Amino acid sequence: MNSTALVLAAHGSSSDSGVNEDVWRLAGAVRRLGLFAEVTAAFHLGTPSFATVLDGLTADDVVVLPLMTSEGHYSDTVLPQALVRNRRYPSIQVRQTQPIGAHPGFLDLVEARIRCLLVAEGLDPAATAVALVGHGTARHHRSRSATEEAVDRLRRRQVSGEVMAAFLDDAPRVATIPERARFFDVVVVPFLISNGPHAARDIPAAVGMAPLHGQHPPFRGQTRGRAMVCDAAVGTDPGMLPLIISIAREQR
Repeated sequence: MNSTALVLAAHGSSSDSGVNEDVWRLAGAVRRLGLFAEVTAAFHLGTPSFATVLDGLTADDVVVLPLMTSEGHYSDTVLPQALVRNRRYPSIQVRQTQPIGAHPGFLDLVEARIRCLLVAEGLDPAATAVALVGHGTARHHRSRSATEEAVDRLRRRQVSGEVMAAFLDDAPRVATIPERARFFDVVVVPFLISNGPHAARDIPAAVGMAPLHGQHPPFRGQTRGRAMVCDAAVGTDPGMLPLIISIAREQR
Protein backbone atom coordinates (compact mmCIF):
# COMPACT_ATOMS: atom_id res chain seq x y z
CA MET A 1 0.00 0.00 0.00
CA ASN A 2 1.25 3.45 -0.86
CA SER A 3 1.81 5.88 2.04
CA THR A 4 -0.01 8.69 0.23
CA ALA A 5 -3.49 9.85 1.23
CA LEU A 6 -6.06 11.00 -1.31
CA VAL A 7 -8.67 13.68 -0.63
CA LEU A 8 -11.57 14.16 -3.04
CA ALA A 9 -12.53 17.81 -2.53
CA ALA A 10 -16.01 18.83 -3.67
CA HIS A 11 -18.32 21.80 -3.20
CA GLY A 12 -20.95 19.68 -1.50
CA SER A 13 -24.38 20.71 -0.32
CA SER A 14 -25.99 21.54 3.01
CA SER A 15 -29.51 21.00 1.66
CA ASP A 16 -29.23 17.86 -0.50
CA SER A 17 -27.52 14.93 1.21
CA GLY A 18 -27.37 13.00 -2.05
CA VAL A 19 -24.78 15.39 -3.46
CA ASN A 20 -22.26 14.55 -0.73
CA GLU A 21 -23.18 10.87 -0.77
CA ASP A 22 -22.16 10.70 -4.45
CA VAL A 23 -18.68 11.91 -3.50
CA TRP A 24 -18.45 9.47 -0.59
CA ARG A 25 -19.34 6.61 -2.94
CA LEU A 26 -16.47 7.58 -5.23
CA ALA A 27 -14.11 7.81 -2.25
CA GLY A 28 -15.23 4.38 -1.08
CA ALA A 29 -14.68 2.86 -4.52
CA VAL A 30 -11.12 4.23 -4.64
CA ARG A 31 -10.45 3.10 -1.06
CA ARG A 32 -11.46 -0.49 -1.83
CA LEU A 33 -8.78 -0.68 -4.51
CA GLY A 34 -6.08 -0.29 -1.84
CA LEU A 35 -3.99 2.12 -3.90
CA PHE A 36 -3.68 4.77 -1.18
CA ALA A 37 -3.03 4.62 2.53
CA GLU A 38 -6.14 6.72 3.21
CA VAL A 39 -8.96 8.00 1.03
CA THR A 40 -11.55 10.52 2.14
CA ALA A 41 -13.90 13.20 0.87
CA ALA A 42 -13.93 16.86 1.93
CA PHE A 43 -16.45 19.60 1.29
CA HIS A 44 -16.97 23.33 1.19
CA LEU A 45 -20.49 22.52 2.43
CA GLY A 46 -20.28 19.33 4.45
CA THR A 47 -18.14 17.29 6.83
CA PRO A 48 -15.20 17.03 6.92
CA SER A 49 -14.61 20.54 5.67
CA PHE A 50 -11.65 21.69 3.60
CA ALA A 51 -10.31 23.35 6.76
CA THR A 52 -10.38 20.18 8.90
CA VAL A 53 -9.87 17.21 6.57
CA LEU A 54 -6.07 17.04 6.85
CA ASP A 55 -6.25 16.89 10.63
CA GLY A 56 -8.21 13.66 10.37
CA LEU A 57 -5.51 11.92 8.33
CA THR A 58 -2.30 10.23 9.48
CA ALA A 59 -0.37 10.28 6.19
CA ASP A 60 2.30 12.95 5.77
CA ASP A 61 1.85 13.04 1.99
CA VAL A 62 -1.59 14.13 0.77
CA VAL A 63 -2.96 14.56 -2.75
CA VAL A 64 -6.03 16.81 -2.94
CA LEU A 65 -8.08 16.32 -6.09
CA PRO A 66 -10.84 18.92 -6.65
CA LEU A 67 -13.97 17.23 -7.98
CA MET A 68 -14.93 20.36 -9.88
CA THR A 69 -15.55 20.82 -13.57
CA SER A 70 -13.33 23.85 -14.02
CA GLU A 71 -10.72 26.10 -12.55
CA GLY A 72 -12.46 28.84 -10.67
CA HIS A 73 -13.20 30.56 -7.40
CA TYR A 74 -13.54 27.37 -5.36
CA SER A 75 -10.52 25.51 -6.73
CA ASP A 76 -8.18 28.51 -6.90
CA THR A 77 -9.22 30.50 -3.82
CA VAL A 78 -11.63 28.80 -1.42
CA LEU A 79 -9.97 25.37 -1.30
CA PRO A 80 -6.31 26.45 -0.89
CA GLN A 81 -7.18 29.08 1.69
CA ALA A 82 -9.14 26.52 3.71
CA LEU A 83 -6.45 23.82 3.51
CA VAL A 84 -3.86 26.04 5.15
CA ARG A 85 -6.14 26.37 8.19
CA ASN A 86 -5.63 22.69 9.03
CA ARG A 87 -3.33 22.33 12.05
CA ARG A 88 -1.22 19.69 10.27
CA TYR A 89 -0.75 21.72 7.10
CA PRO A 90 2.72 23.18 7.91
CA SER A 91 4.18 19.77 8.78
CA ILE A 92 3.01 17.63 5.84
CA GLN A 93 3.26 17.67 2.06
CA VAL A 94 0.02 18.70 0.38
CA ARG A 95 -0.30 18.59 -3.40
CA GLN A 96 -3.44 19.97 -4.99
CA THR A 97 -4.10 18.77 -8.54
CA GLN A 98 -5.94 20.63 -11.26
CA PRO A 99 -9.74 20.22 -11.08
CA ILE A 100 -10.88 16.97 -12.62
CA GLY A 101 -12.85 18.87 -15.26
CA ALA A 102 -9.68 20.54 -16.54
CA HIS A 103 -8.02 17.18 -17.24
CA PRO A 104 -8.04 16.01 -20.91
CA GLY A 105 -9.47 12.68 -19.80
CA PHE A 106 -12.61 14.41 -18.58
CA LEU A 107 -13.31 15.68 -22.09
CA ASP A 108 -12.95 12.10 -23.37
CA LEU A 109 -15.52 11.04 -20.78
CA VAL A 110 -17.95 13.81 -21.81
CA GLU A 111 -17.64 12.98 -25.51
CA ALA A 112 -18.16 9.26 -24.95
CA ARG A 113 -21.15 9.92 -22.69
CA ILE A 114 -22.88 12.12 -25.27
CA ARG A 115 -22.29 9.65 -28.10
CA CYS A 116 -23.74 6.82 -26.00
CA LEU A 117 -26.73 8.95 -25.00
CA LEU A 118 -27.55 9.79 -28.61
CA VAL A 119 -27.52 6.09 -29.49
CA ALA A 120 -29.59 5.14 -26.44
CA GLU A 121 -32.23 7.78 -27.28
CA GLY A 122 -32.36 6.73 -30.93
CA LEU A 123 -31.38 10.20 -32.12
CA ASP A 124 -29.68 11.09 -35.39
CA PRO A 125 -26.52 12.96 -34.30
CA ALA A 126 -26.50 15.08 -37.46
CA ALA A 127 -30.03 16.33 -36.71
CA THR A 128 -29.65 16.87 -32.96
CA ALA A 129 -28.54 19.88 -30.95
CA VAL A 130 -26.43 19.28 -27.85
CA ALA A 131 -26.29 21.93 -25.13
CA LEU A 132 -23.53 21.65 -22.54
CA VAL A 133 -24.51 23.49 -19.35
CA GLY A 134 -21.78 24.80 -17.07
CA HIS A 135 -22.12 26.74 -13.86
CA GLY A 136 -20.25 29.94 -14.73
CA THR A 137 -19.61 32.86 -12.41
CA ALA A 138 -18.36 36.41 -12.65
CA ARG A 139 -16.06 35.77 -9.68
CA HIS A 140 -13.40 34.00 -11.76
CA HIS A 141 -12.51 34.51 -15.42
CA ARG A 142 -11.70 30.79 -15.91
CA SER A 143 -14.95 29.46 -14.49
CA ARG A 144 -16.59 29.11 -17.91
CA SER A 145 -13.47 28.12 -19.87
CA ALA A 146 -13.72 24.36 -19.32
CA THR A 147 -17.30 24.33 -20.63
CA GLU A 148 -16.37 26.40 -23.68
CA GLU A 149 -13.31 24.23 -24.40
CA ALA A 150 -15.47 21.11 -24.17
CA VAL A 151 -17.98 22.63 -26.60
CA ASP A 152 -15.18 23.49 -29.06
CA ARG A 153 -13.90 19.93 -28.91
CA LEU A 154 -17.34 18.41 -29.41
CA ARG A 155 -17.83 20.63 -32.45
CA ARG A 156 -14.47 19.61 -33.93
CA ARG A 157 -15.29 15.94 -33.33
CA GLN A 158 -18.72 16.45 -34.99
CA VAL A 159 -20.51 14.78 -32.11
CA SER A 160 -23.80 16.28 -33.27
CA GLY A 161 -25.24 18.69 -35.80
CA GLU A 162 -25.04 21.56 -33.32
CA VAL A 163 -23.19 22.02 -30.02
CA MET A 164 -23.79 25.05 -27.83
CA ALA A 165 -22.80 26.26 -24.38
CA ALA A 166 -25.16 27.56 -21.72
CA PHE A 167 -24.65 28.58 -18.10
CA LEU A 168 -26.51 28.68 -14.82
CA ASP A 169 -24.91 31.92 -13.62
CA ASP A 170 -23.62 33.50 -16.80
CA ALA A 171 -24.70 34.29 -20.35
CA PRO A 172 -26.02 32.66 -22.44
CA ARG A 173 -28.44 31.29 -19.84
CA VAL A 174 -29.94 27.81 -19.76
CA ALA A 175 -33.41 29.20 -20.52
CA THR A 176 -32.25 30.31 -23.99
CA ILE A 177 -31.48 26.76 -25.18
CA PRO A 178 -34.85 25.94 -26.82
CA GLU A 179 -34.91 29.21 -28.76
CA ARG A 180 -31.27 28.98 -29.84
CA ALA A 181 -31.36 25.35 -30.98
CA ARG A 182 -31.58 24.83 -34.75
CA PHE A 183 -32.98 21.30 -34.49
CA PHE A 184 -36.18 19.80 -33.12
CA ASP A 185 -34.28 17.25 -30.99
CA VAL A 186 -32.22 18.78 -28.20
CA VAL A 187 -30.01 17.01 -25.66
CA VAL A 188 -29.08 19.02 -22.56
CA VAL A 189 -25.99 17.80 -20.70
CA PRO A 190 -25.14 19.27 -17.27
CA PHE A 191 -21.38 19.89 -17.20
CA LEU A 192 -21.53 19.33 -13.45
CA ILE A 193 -20.20 16.78 -10.96
CA SER A 194 -23.33 15.62 -9.13
CA ASN A 195 -27.06 15.21 -9.65
CA GLY A 196 -27.82 17.88 -7.09
CA PRO A 197 -30.52 20.54 -7.37
CA HIS A 198 -28.91 22.15 -10.44
CA ALA A 199 -29.00 18.97 -12.56
CA ALA A 200 -32.18 17.46 -11.11
CA ARG A 201 -34.31 20.61 -10.83
CA ASP A 202 -32.87 23.95 -12.00
CA ILE A 203 -31.73 22.98 -15.50
CA PRO A 204 -34.91 21.06 -16.48
CA ALA A 205 -37.07 23.87 -15.08
CA ALA A 206 -35.13 26.52 -17.01
CA VAL A 207 -35.87 24.81 -20.34
CA GLY A 208 -39.54 24.32 -19.46
CA MET A 209 -39.57 20.74 -18.14
CA ALA A 210 -41.17 19.63 -14.88
CA PRO A 211 -39.80 16.24 -13.74
CA LEU A 212 -42.04 14.31 -11.36
CA HIS A 213 -40.99 14.13 -7.73
CA GLY A 214 -38.53 11.29 -7.28
CA GLN A 215 -37.86 11.01 -11.01
CA HIS A 216 -34.22 10.65 -12.01
CA PRO A 217 -32.45 11.85 -15.17
CA PRO A 218 -32.40 11.57 -18.06
CA PHE A 219 -35.65 13.55 -18.29
CA ARG A 220 -37.61 13.54 -21.53
CA GLY A 221 -40.42 15.68 -22.88
CA GLN A 222 -41.56 18.25 -25.43
CA THR A 223 -41.39 21.92 -24.51
CA ARG A 224 -41.21 25.22 -26.40
CA GLY A 225 -41.42 23.44 -29.74
CA ARG A 226 -38.53 21.08 -29.02
CA ALA A 227 -38.17 17.44 -28.01
CA MET A 228 -35.85 17.67 -25.02
CA VAL A 229 -33.68 15.15 -23.21
CA CYS A 230 -31.98 16.40 -20.02
CA ASP A 231 -29.17 14.05 -19.06
CA ALA A 232 -27.65 13.38 -15.64
CA ALA A 233 -24.57 15.36 -14.60
CA VAL A 234 -21.46 14.20 -16.45
CA GLY A 235 -19.72 13.62 -13.10
CA THR A 236 -22.04 10.68 -12.41
CA ASP A 237 -20.55 8.72 -15.30
CA PRO A 238 -18.86 5.42 -14.30
CA GLY A 239 -15.73 6.66 -16.09
CA MET A 240 -15.09 9.04 -13.20
CA LEU A 241 -13.48 6.30 -11.08
CA PRO A 242 -10.65 5.35 -13.48
CA LEU A 243 -10.09 9.04 -14.24
CA ILE A 244 -9.71 9.87 -10.53
CA ILE A 245 -7.22 7.03 -10.13
CA SER A 246 -5.24 8.15 -13.18
CA ILE A 247 -4.98 11.77 -11.98
CA ALA A 248 -4.03 10.76 -8.45
CA ARG A 249 -1.36 8.35 -9.69
CA GLU A 250 0.22 11.15 -11.72
CA GLN A 251 1.06 12.82 -8.39
CA ARG A 252 2.79 9.84 -6.84
